Amino acid sequence: MRLLAAFALLLLLAAGAGGRAAPARAAMPPDPNDPCSDRGRNVCDTLGVGFYRATPAGIRWFGDFRRAVRGEAHTFCIDAHFWFSSPAYRYRETSAVGLVNRDGRPVSLENQERMAYALWHFGRTATAERQAAVMLFTHALMGDDPAASAPESAGSEVAAAYERIEAAAARFHGPYRIDARFPAELTVGRPADVVLRVLAASGAPLPSTTLSLSAEGARGLPARVTTTKAGIARIRLVPSRTTRVALRVRTGTLASTRPLLYAATTAKAAVNAQRLAAPSSQRVTRVFPVRRVTAAPQVTTRVSTQRTAPGATITDRAVVTGIGEMKVSVNVELWGPFSSRAAISCVGSPFWRSSFVATGDGTYDTAPVRIERAGYYTFRESIAGRAGLVPYTAPCGEVAETTLVYARPAITTVASADVVRPGSRVSDLIRVRGLGKTPASVDVELFGPFPSRAAIDCTTRPLHTIRITVPGSGDYRSPPMLVRRAGIYAFRERLIGTETVAALTTPCVVEEETVVVAPYILAGRGDEATARRVGAVRGVAPVHVRVARLGIDAGVSPVAIDLKSGALGLPSKLQRTGWWPDGSAPGAPRGAVLIAGHVDSADGGIGAFFALRRARAGDVVEVDGGAGRTHTYRVTTVRTYAKQKLPVGVFSRKGSARLVLVTCGGPFDRSTGHYPYNLVVTAVPA
Repeated sequence: MRLLAAFALLLLLAAGAGGRAAPARAAMPPDPNDPCSDRGRNVCDTLGVGFYRATPAGIRWFGDFRRAVRGEAHTFCIDAHFWFSSPAYRYRETSAVGLVNRDGRPVSLENQERMAYALWHFGRTATAERQAAVMLFTHALMGDDPAASAPESAGSEVAAAYERIEAAAARFHGPYRIDARFPAELTVGRPADVVLRVLAASGAPLPSTTLSLSAEGARGLPARVTTTKAGIARIRLVPSRTTRVALRVRTGTLASTRPLLYAATTAKAAVNAQRLAAPSSQRVTRVFPVRRVTAAPQVTTRVSTQRTAPGATITDRAVVTGIGEMKVSVNVELWGPFSSRAAISCVGSPFWRSSFVATGDGTYDTAPVRIERAGYYTFRESIAGRAGLVPYTAPCGEVAETTLVYARPAITTVASADVVRPGSRVSDLIRVRGLGKTPASVDVELFGPFPSRAAIDCTTRPLHTIRITVPGSGDYRSPPMLVRRAGIYAFRERLIGTETVAALTTPCVVEEETVVVAPYILAGRGDEATARRVGAVRGVAPVHVRVARLGIDAGVSPVAIDLKSGALGLPSKLQRTGWWPDGSAPGAPRGAVLIAGHVDSADGGIGAFFALRRARAGDVVEVDGGAGRTHTYRVTTVRTYAKQKLPVGVFSRKGSARLVLVTCGGPFDRSTGHYPYNLVVTAVPA
């Protein structure tokens, strides 16, 4: 009985509204016997653009409806879980005033405005995913069933379209108003620039909107203009008289402020059928009266240079007209720096300001100003008004007034150490020039480990990358980076370019940028380090080493670091020694010439440096170079070190010129099967 009474009440309300369905829709739940539904699918031939999809609530239609309302190509239901639409329900337009959802809760005016925007701008398409997103967005605004309006239920493409629709509707929904910004004063016969915008309810300007223009008492303006992506249209008009000057602006078709709603009018469908919303549009017109003006001064200017570098000085040359012989103060502002030409704005506080006195029409140069930071800078002049003098302000961002201060930085770097032990932290001293006081981002990359300097390759993925921000030219230390493994590492810096700063990448292999993480030297029984092939070597490679008193006479081969073992890879033949080309070459003015050799082998017997343990200060060492020259050295020290504490200086290219002969030493440790020490013989040029 209650259901019958409620149903009768709804019929009476509909009749009292002159046959138009009332906005309220919450008196009773819909009849589950939907004549247009067969196992969840529409059988009344009103499906439009969209698709079916199985959901936890059953089969659902995601999209719009057609043929339900005569003359409407796209309509969207606004009531979840009500009957599918049918032409037989005789839909009639109904008012959106007092709109409530199926639960009787009012739908806010803003939600209606967003709905109207979404229907007009996105609901007239043949793309199923977009129509599904519009349908879900409409339900979300109605608030009748949160589960029914979840975009994820229709797939990722629909969810992405939903996000775009939601953002655009929030920013660009109506009601709309036209805004025009005129110069402070207009002068007959002189072109005047006017900035037009169409503002949404949020205050955001509408992009790509066509405006029809007409004027009374003015000429020169175009018949139509379209706003930019930023929502701005700039026009120029020339007043032709001093009174009754007006600009008339009319928009093209915009989204309606409220949705166009339809409701079923047949008895049972009026209670149970979905209400429908359709796209609709409007036009907005506004007339802007322009007050009477008189003659006014003008200033045309040109910056001293339109492209320069940080640290330069610029001025502005101003040509003042329209003041005759009057004395006026001309205000000069320099705005910037801006990251791009499009970002130029003369709002807020200028970078620099000054003034000069114009004693009549003529040409004047402003005071010089020094620029230390990259970016776009623009001059702007203005004249304050007073009795008989119309105020003047130059446009902002004129090309002739704009200078690009373009930074071309230079970077030199020095690694914190040339040789370190595994497990150390290394950093880079970065010397930046050419930026002035321009902040910039620098990526500090560390590549490695590599077996030799010849193998360094900066096309691989860096071991570490750290981005730092530098405030301008200066010296900066990068954060320390951990190097665990033996090998050769190379720093490289990449300064991130912008529209006002040139990008820069330092070379991949620079002596000061490489760090050697010292390998072990394993040259005795139980030791094994694979000899690696060595590429091009620096300097003249040694081919033979002799210590006559000790009976040492051995060939020399170039060797590299065995990354797998973390040791210097020595020749497999016990009687050959290995020269490390990434140190110094014989005859070099600085650094260590490192030659390492085997002491012995469990299988092969004694090695080339077996007798080196008997070396003493004063012994003569001869090293034959590949060009036939012999370099003579005299031993200064003979020392033994634990392998883990081998001095890193034996790998260094720095310091005085010296020859370093290294092998294994100390008593053989049978429990480990290795020599625990390195024998280091140091000699200097004789």
